[in-house]
Amino acid sequence: MKNAFLLLACCLMSCRQQVVKKTDPASVTETPEARDTTAHHISKKYPVGDINNDKKADTATVSYDFNFDTQEVVCPTPDCPIKITFGPNIPGIDIDLSLGVFVRMAPDLNNDKADDILLFSRTYEGYWNNIFIYSFSNGKWTELACTKCFFSDDADAENRIVKEKGKYYLVGDSWDDAKGGVVKRSVMVEIKREK
Repeated sequence: MKNAFLLLACCLMSCRQQVVKKTDPASVTETPEARDTTAHHISKKYPVGDINNDKKADTATVSYDFNFDTQEVVCPTPDCPIKITFGPNIPGIDIDLSLGVFVRMAPDLNNDKADDILLFSRTYEGYWNNIFIYSFSNGKWTELACTKCFFSDDADAENRIVKEKGKYYLVGDSWDDAKGGVVKRSVMVEIKREK
């Protein structure tokens, strides 16, 4: 009886008709009008603390053009900069060759009495990001440290700055074929301090 039921079920399932529409790739021609090539301006704001020590909260604004159809940053020039602005009296930062940037506030890491910033810049290497620590002092930005991280979820952005024996470090990831690929939190770059 069990086998008869299975046989009947198989017969009924095989009787379903499926229609699959196929298109000959040679017959398809794509014109600029055939797809959305419009760049959409993206502008994201991030609180960054008091980066210029004026006792007021500052905001970083990351701006770039993005094509949602192709899922790509639209580059106006070959170096493909993404602009980060901060407001009056604080110059902006351009991050070149990036697929996207987000900014986090960092505490005062170099003893200049102002908050610093942590930048994550998505690279063309899959889930790899460059991580930068920048400090604003005397009217200019200084890069305090840089490394790479493998960024696959929000938790990968956490705890990238550590303090050991009185020194701050930016924590990155590395690649090791012998260990099966990404080695999380295996790089420690000392963050430069004011003299």
